[in-house]
Amino acid sequence: MLASPNDGERAAAALKASEMLKAADLTWHDVIKDTKALNDHLALGSADDEEARAQRFWKTRGAPVRARA
Repeated sequence: MLASPNDGERAAAALKASEMLKAADLTWHDVIKDTKALNDHLALGSADDEEARAQRFWKTRGAPVRARA
């Protein structure tokens, strides 16, 4: 929908995508800069527990766990 000719549809799609990134504790910078990390994160989508999923994601990145705001 980001390519829709309708301004409202594009805005709604962008808002939804931003909400999804926030829920996944990711930013647009993460998506653009590190596509492999995003794909790794999406591959963890079958995890039942979001916290466990986040822990495993950051372990695969080799980075410390991000603090939740």
